[in-house]
Amino acid sequence: MRFKYLPAAIALTFSITGCATGALPEAVMAETEAETLKPVPVALEKGQVLSYILINSKTSEAAKEARQEYYTRAFPLASGYGLQRVLDLSVPAKLVGTTKRDAVAIFSYPDAASEAGLAADPNWPQIKALRPQAWEELAIFTGTLEQPLSFSFSPEKAYTLAVAEITPESPEDYNTYMRGIEPGLNEIGGRFIYRMINPSVESHGKQYTKDVQVTLVEWDDPSAIATFTQNDFYKQYSKYFGTGVSGFEFFQIKPRTPTSS
Repeated sequence: MRFKYLPAAIALTFSITGCATGALPEAVMAETEAETLKPVPVALEKGQVLSYILINSKTSEAAKEARQEYYTRAFPLASGYGLQRVLDLSVPAKLVGTTKRDAVAIFSYPDAASEAGLAADPNWPQIKALRPQAWEELAIFTGTLEQPLSFSFSPEKAYTLAVAEITPESPEDYNTYMRGIEPGLNEIGGRFIYRMINPSVESHGKQYTKDVQVTLVEWDDPSAIATFTQNDFYKQYSKYFGTGVSGFEFFQIKPRTPTSS
């Protein structure tokens, strides 16, 4: 199913939340001085494997026990293959999409062989089978870095993550859209930090299309997110968005203290 009217839906989402007039909802307002955090650096080398994990937790006692068992068994095993928890992120605002994410986590492996080693470990399938008991959803997008990735999450800026499911009938349209909007995005203070193109996808909940792109964007100011759909570059290339994606999530993220989500 193509999202012929999805660009308009994005604009409507901003309008409903007050963004179109420049007034952001409380969840996406800049931090107060008392809440200001230090920049959080992320530094990964070419060849490392990066995973975004979109989290929706269950709240029952049985689910909490299953999560604890998963943590107790999974992390010691995975750390032996070099798995590292890079960052935990909260999701203060869902901007587009029907699924509310509780949190996002970023993990890394030293290389593809390390990731494959964990997947092939005979103990791993039994541990992995705990996920549906512990979480409503764990959607995991994994890709190997073709270039070093180095940046800092600044408390003075805003960050968004976009998950686009590519329409099989027009697989290049979304790439055309992304190339077309980038100059306009830069003009309003946004920049692509990393586009994960065609990652491997694991999910025991939502079933994603074969081709997916996950894009991390930095915005100089939260208000820039609201003005994006008013940009001439967006208006010029939005038709390629409409024909290029069959599903789309777009939400704000920011670093948080690690928890047991």
